Amino acid sequence: MIRRLLRNLLQIDAHTAVGIFSIICAIVGVLASLQQGDEASNQQWAKDSGTKYAAKE
Repeated sequence: MIRRLLRNLLQIDAHTAVGIFSIICAIVGVLASLQQGDEASNQQWAKDSGTKYAAKE
């Protein structure tokens, strides 16, 4: 099973390998961007909540 998979992977031509690599890089880039956006949103939310809480006191 593993040998057959490795044999098939080694038979992939260069253009296909570059295409697969590009798709993987694009997916990783999108996921990293989403995570960064979520983090910025969380920080903004925490800052807004903190100021509202402090204003009530």
